[in-house]
Amino acid sequence: MKYKLNVYGIWEQGPREKQEDSMFPAYGKAAAEDRLFILCDGMGGHSAGEVASRTVCEAMGASILSRCTSVEGGFTDDDFRAGLADAFDALDEHDNGAAKKMGTTLTFLKLHDRGATIAHIGDSRVYHIRPGRGVDDTAILFQTEDHSLVNDLVRVGELTREEAKVSKQKNIITRAMQPGMERRPKADIYHTHDIRPGDYFMLCSDGILEQMEDDNLKYIFSAKGGDAANKVDMLIKVTRENHDNHSAILVYITDVVDPLPVDVPASAGRRAAAVEPLMAQVEEGTGSVRSVRADDRARNIGQRQSGSAAGGSDDLRRKSSRRLLVPMLVAVAVAAIVSVGYYLYIRPGESAATAKTEAGQTPATPPSPKTDPGSVRHGSAPASPAAGQTPPAAGQPAPAQETQPAQDNETPSATTQEHDSDSEPQSQPEPQSQTAQTPAVQQPAQSGVVLNDSQRAAAEEVVQSQRSSDDDGSDVVDSDSQRLHENITKK
Repeated sequence: MKYKLNVYGIWEQGPREKQEDSMFPAYGKAAAEDRLFILCDGMGGHSAGEVASRTVCEAMGASILSRCTSVEGGFTDDDFRAGLADAFDALDEHDNGAAKKMGTTLTFLKLHDRGATIAHIGDSRVYHIRPGRGVDDTAILFQTEDHSLVNDLVRVGELTREEAKVSKQKNIITRAMQPGMERRPKADIYHTHDIRPGDYFMLCSDGILEQMEDDNLKYIFSAKGGDAANKVDMLIKVTRENHDNHSAILVYITDVVDPLPVDVPASAGRRAAAVEPLMAQVEEGTGSVRSVRADDRARNIGQRQSGSAAGGSDDLRRKSSRRLLVPMLVAVAVAAIVSVGYYLYIRPGESAATAKTEAGQTPATPPSPKTDPGSVRHGSAPASPAAGQTPPAAGQPAPAQETQPAQDNETPSATTQEHDSDSEPQSQPEPQSQTAQTPAVQQPAQSGVVLNDSQRAAAEEVVQSQRSSDDDGSDVVDSDSQRLHENITKK
């Protein structure tokens, strides 16, 4: 590929005492035959920033031109890296041993037979713009991404573009060229062969973009911005009130001879560069550079979020964490209280009930409050029928039933009364005729039987005779009389 082009330069000092931007070829000396362009933004205060930017431009320009004898001949990434290494070596030779090292950014453009090679370090930029009739038709085909802290925060969503413009951390760059570096930062490299007549390449320092939006650039570089010279005048006017040095190189492609087809797989595309654990902070006012060593960029981001915008985002995250922490602690406390209550109060009761159920036990029935004095005195208990025993015949008193828990499948038997040899047996009441009485219906839930009037009268006579026997000192109680007496008493 061969090109026809025109080159324009902007080199404004602004309100600063020193112009620390440098370019190659030097300002006002670029020609249409040039195919190598370098622009650097120096940092470091006093004359150090100017020295750093000028040293890199001169050393790198001379190194590459010495390797590429043909102006539009081949150019490789190895050629670029060799020129970059020579520039670092030149910076080392100018190291004055100061604690605050001087430094500079780098923007690079080389047109060659395979297209264009673009590279950068720091927050200075390179644009590839294709003009249209208006803002909507003008396209920014490519622009470099700043190696700066605020740009990293924007990329991960911690800051918006608007917040980044006013952030106090906007002067912190994550890559810079400085002398005496143990690990030299790598440049991001981009290749393109999609170059057409009418395209613009612009290399510029961050000062020229201080109050510039993408739409402003599109308008200036569209057909409405006029010809190339008029575009340069517009850029100078809109940046006149900027607070920093601002410089730019405009390369206007007027014609391309033997262009490569767009579908040719050239080595296009940005190459990912390794993260360099060095940060350079430019101090306001003096412009001096302070090197900040860290393990990686992510760590730098975490350590430097105390600024206004980034700090606000960090505070918001902390508040959100606190709002989530309180409900979580309450939930844990409630769960702990419920668990303790369950094991102290509910679990023991359930265990006891389960044990009783598994053992086949039922709550014991409390004894009847009505007790025969004679039975208590003699230590005897009412007899209950054996299991499977036939209920008593009609007219005979039914024995009282006492519920007892079954033990080892034994059937309870009637209590045996012992008769004293000095006692006489009590008389038995005569049974009533079968026709004169109503059979008593045995009910499992009752303790005695239902007696008619004649049976009740006979029973009372037996009770009276028993009492008389007790008054005479008799200790013998007939078992049938005792059962009848107990049934009457319970009724």
